[in-house]
Amino acid sequence: MLPIEFGYRAEQEGHPPSRLLELARLTEKAGFQFMPISDHFHPWFHTGAAAGFAWTWISAAAAMIPNIRLGPMVVAPIGRYHPAIIAQSFATMDEMFPGRFFLGLGTGEAMNELPLGFPWPSFEERLERLRESVEIIRTLWSSDFVKYEGKFYSLKGANLYTKPRTRIPIYIAAHGSRTAALVGKFADGFATINAFPKFNELWSIIERTAIEAGRDPATIAKHTELFVSYAADYEQAVSAERKWKPVMLTKFSIREYMIQES
Repeated sequence: MLPIEFGYRAEQEGHPPSRLLELARLTEKAGFQFMPISDHFHPWFHTGAAAGFAWTWISAAAAMIPNIRLGPMVVAPIGRYHPAIIAQSFATMDEMFPGRFFLGLGTGEAMNELPLGFPWPSFEERLERLRESVEIIRTLWSSDFVKYEGKFYSLKGANLYTKPRTRIPIYIAAHGSRTAALVGKFADGFATINAFPKFNELWSIIERTAIEAGRDPATIAKHTELFVSYAADYEQAVSAERKWKPVMLTKFSIREYMIQES
């Protein structure tokens, strides 16, 4: 049984990077064990938004805040990120600050790809790119001069001359059955949204596919995100979270929230 831990998500969409560093210091003092940060080119909303580069921020936070683990939740290896570049970046960070990082991966959002001129692939293509990326990243971290021929990615003698000093855990965000199956086969952890209606169903798939792959499901970490807004006045607390309503909450009730793989 893995230990229960608590993290605080760095809301890159709503705060400039310098402010997030201040919050990271407070997070460490409050006793949180880890701090995920969103990784977007465009944020989820426009008014009052920010969108710093997550990887730069993670390195700065690791240098300034020594006792908390950090990582993106999540990186999408779809268009703007080649998996080999993801592997190189996090190997570099782990060489400088060993054991401090995790890597969250997912199938992505169009708002990060379309503004840069990349097409928005079908879910089937994005899922296969995710699978290939996990294989490429792990292989580059552990092997030399890698050759890889996938459907969407290939390597021709690629080598990371700076490799990570520790094993960096890879987490996969999943809201549907096919992505959950990838978690069971390949990932160190599972990430989703708090009280997601399909959580038990997805975890059953993860357990089954993990066992089929010869893995112990008890070693796969579960991560769930809970939105909390605090204020002395109820309406003020609700108003502070209203910007997130179009993204994930209907009438601020997670029970009505569903994501379809399409």
